[in-house]
Amino acid sequence: MSETLMSMDEEQIHATINDKKNPLSIRIVAKALAGPRGPEMIERLLDRAHGKAKQVQEFTGEIKSSELSPEKKAKIQRLLSSRL
Repeated sequence: MSETLMSMDEEQIHATINDKKNPLSIRIVAKALAGPRGPEMIERLLDRAHGKAKQVQEFTGEIKSSELSPEKKAKIQRLLSSRL
């Protein structure tokens, strides 16, 4: 469905919106594509069809171990040892 809608030109999108024979879900998505938030809807459809790109975040900084409770130290140790 999403691939078909994204390949339509503006006139076809409006025809899809106005055709009562089309399922309501398709008409709703077509209306969103034709609206002011169309680019956002395209992004959502692509994310749904192909998945979002994997995002990696890296954190840097220092944590003073004296500021951590024994429970937090143990949790960090477990997390670090599970990655090995």
